[in-house]
Amino acid sequence: MSAQQKTIRRVLVTGATGRLGSIIVPALLDAGYLVRMTDIRAPAAIPDGAAYVRADLCDGVAMMRAAEGCQAVVHLGGTSGDPDAPDALLSITRGTFNVSEAAAHANARLILASTCHVVGLLPLDARPSVAAPLAPDGHYGAAKAYAEMLAALHWRRHGLPAVVLRIGLCGVDPVVERHLSMWLSPGDFGRLVLASLGASRLGHATIWAASHSSTPFYGVDDRELIGWAPEDSAEPWRERLAGVHHRAALGPVANTTIGGPYCARLRAAGLIG
Repeated sequence: MSAQQKTIRRVLVTGATGRLGSIIVPALLDAGYLVRMTDIRAPAAIPDGAAYVRADLCDGVAMMRAAEGCQAVVHLGGTSGDPDAPDALLSITRGTFNVSEAAAHANARLILASTCHVVGLLPLDARPSVAAPLAPDGHYGAAKAYAEMLAALHWRRHGLPAVVLRIGLCGVDPVVERHLSMWLSPGDFGRLVLASLGASRLGHATIWAASHSSTPFYGVDDRELIGWAPEDSAEPWRERLAGVHHRAALGPVANTTIGGPYCARLRAAGLIG
């Protein structure tokens, strides 16, 4: 049986006790998957159908062991606190390298949580396709761009399916108008990961992970390859958040770029206008 046709039964979820993991683990269990959770922080409780293995993303041997017997890896781990801090960047770069190597060794499909910050310097209304040149707005976005390249290598070198999910805002409600362009509901996120696992003839795909918006920040992507479309919408917040912006001290780039406040850091440093 080829990697494309392999039946996925057991899924490794990195960052399983974090904000995104707390959405995806129940969605996978409800869909009937066996879930192996891994994180450096233990869960408050291990749900039925799941197992927990403590592992540091930067420990390649531990990640190899965690991925054994899994047919897919959903990689959500990689940063906490200041996303530009050296330890956070290492967890993304070295961590994703270890996860992708472990997934390849297990002959497993890879689903990578990336970020809109890989194109963060672009205007909010640019609507780039996934084929557009990357424009990261900081070290975090650059580290995630590297992670995306590892996902592409997973397919091109090993012939194993890989899906990149470029997430904007998920797990919290939008609080400024800009967020309406990139908000992803928990339900849409769960369905997106399930579609990524269920696609039978996939290869390599990149998806703008956002719920419906009348002002989307993104353009064309590969969602048809996995048969996914958002069912939820950011529009119910539009009237309430009209004219609500990031604080003026951050400058106009905080409200007019995809990266928002991340770009404000570069402006404060005199690196962009």
